[in-house]
Amino acid sequence: MTGTLTRTRVAGHPAKCRCTGCFARLARYRKQRQLALHRGTWTRPVPVGEVAALLNELLAGGWTASQIGHAAGLSAVYVRILLGDGSTPPPVTVRSTTARAIAALGPESRLGPAVPDSTLISPIGSIRRLRSLAAIGWPRTELCQRLGLASPPILEPGRLILASRARTIADLYRQLWNVPGPSNSAAIRARRQGAVPPTAWDDDTIDDPRAQPSGATDPAKPGPRSRGTHEYIVGEVAFLAAAGETTENIARRMQITVGYVETLLGTNGEARCLA
Repeated sequence: MTGTLTRTRVAGHPAKCRCTGCFARLARYRKQRQLALHRGTWTRPVPVGEVAALLNELLAGGWTASQIGHAAGLSAVYVRILLGDGSTPPPVTVRSTTARAIAALGPESRLGPAVPDSTLISPIGSIRRLRSLAAIGWPRTELCQRLGLASPPILEPGRLILASRARTIADLYRQLWNVPGPSNSAAIRARRQGAVPPTAWDDDTIDDPRAQPSGATDPAKPGPRSRGTHEYIVGEVAFLAAAGETTENIARRMQITVGYVETLLGTNGEARCLA
């Protein structure tokens, strides 16, 4: 019967196993521990439950197991073992260096150089970036041309994409996030469909599925649309009015009354600062 497993025994072997592989693993661990104690660098192993909690937090934030593994210098298989996925039981403890590498992962690590182009990652951030660029006037045809694509990429929240594609989109977003696009009609159409401008997103959380843009609901997540906060409505009314839309059309698109639109608009046709 399989006993308690530790990293000093071959995975799947019972406690007090006397096979050559288990003895060699234990001897190597003892030598490494003694050397670390002599240097004053030895730290106690971390319970696997603490590491699994860190990994689950990353997964909830839109990371994939492969993405975590590459960014932390681990294998995706080992990440899944630590999570308890698969047939191999997780170890009782994890090396402190491994725990620190996982705990150190941040937004800058998602598409860092350690993550290969072939790694599959969440498309949420890419969807948000492209929709935000459309919201400031960049049409799909122009974005495709700048991305070197003949047609718009197929991006769905539940469909993973290559890290290389996500990098290309992120690079384009960094170039254009504060540059108004050439098409007012593309901006109006995108905002009518619920897209928000880049200023509504925080660069550190734009890839996190749990994050929400300031002043509006997230168009990349399924669910009913919301009219947003008062500040968001003021900004949208100002944008549509500047684009030449009538008060009736603005009211219909924003799902508010004509009287409210007229209240937000001054006599000179510009939005009042009501925030």
